[in-house]
Amino acid sequence: MSTIRPTTAVAVVTLVALSTLASPALARPPRPCGDDVRRQGRTFWVMPTNADDTDNLQCAFDQATLAGPGAMVRLVAGTYVTRQIVILGFHGVFRGEGADETVVTNPEEPMPVATTEWFLAPPSANRPWPMLFSALHSAITVSDVSFRIRGAAPLQGWTGGPACDTAESVPCVNDLAAVFFVGPDWSRPERTEGSASFRRVVLEGERNEALWPEPGGSYFGYNTISGIYAFGNPLRGTLRLSSSSVRSIYDAMQVAVLADSGVSVRRNLFEDVGGASFGDLSGSWLDFAHNEMRVSPDQRAPIGLWLHDYVDSLRSASLLVRQNVFEGPIGVQITATFESEVSCLLYDNDVEQVTGVGIRLGPGTRGCRVLGTPPDRVVDEGKDNVIGGPRR
Repeated sequence: MSTIRPTTAVAVVTLVALSTLASPALARPPRPCGDDVRRQGRTFWVMPTNADDTDNLQCAFDQATLAGPGAMVRLVAGTYVTRQIVILGFHGVFRGEGADETVVTNPEEPMPVATTEWFLAPPSANRPWPMLFSALHSAITVSDVSFRIRGAAPLQGWTGGPACDTAESVPCVNDLAAVFFVGPDWSRPERTEGSASFRRVVLEGERNEALWPEPGGSYFGYNTISGIYAFGNPLRGTLRLSSSSVRSIYDAMQVAVLADSGVSVRRNLFEDVGGASFGDLSGSWLDFAHNEMRVSPDQRAPIGLWLHDYVDSLRSASLLVRQNVFEGPIGVQITATFESEVSCLLYDNDVEQVTGVGIRLGPGTRGCRVLGTPPDRVVDEGKDNVIGGPRR
């Protein structure tokens, strides 16, 4: 039977002790995004840097996408400065600590943007779209955060081609096209799905009194054209906005070319906006309820809620507009052309603070029911619409 010499025993104990002390460092998971993005399970915490946070935010979304459905990108209290972010194939949550605590904003200097038919190719770092966030082929829930767009010109000019903003060109639009864009995967035509839910968020822009084509002017009088912009070819999914605020942005929401989809807009405050617009909701439903829509009277097309034809008529759709408060020149305007199986019900909408037409049903409407609104505040240009009467 062999024995261990004292010196050998000391060496063995020392190695064991060193390996024990070193194990936490050896076991520490790698941080592919750097020290300002910290992973806990499937949650990716992003710390504000008081500088440009674009790379950290982009890396966190990329890593969370790789982690699979149910992952989360979390922001702490503070201010994050970012350029354009592309979110592709992410099925999870993007959350802050509260709209009063977590703020995401753009840099002070105008952000570069693709100028030559930017929409013909997917967004990327090398081809940035004029949207701050682009969520493509994703199912994302955004909550408890404020997005504040600052400056008269958030972007470099993006409407005039390669010569944009040169001495030889006409002035170009420098407005941000949208704070949050929701769409399909533009690089894969078969990937048409895309959903987004926004809860307890604030989307806020700024007035720009200089109007295009004045140098540095805004096309609509704000530095941001749309708060939430959902567009497809078509897009299939669900879009929800609830318990949120949109301020000083021209189109609070712009939604177009959806198929077999649903849109829910409930209990929101829209203030100092040009309205919200929805078009081409084929085989889809819209529930617009319990919102306060305060449209500024000095807009180019001041319509609180506008339902229209974008490229096609309305088919197999359900429209429900209920218990909203409208303020401004026009409350609700429906100029969409109804085709087959369109159900349309508007009830208990308050248009007392509307200075012009409360509700207008255009020539293409058919079979709409308008209840709870004084008949003299309704303009009916359609066919077989019913104004007044008991609610079914």
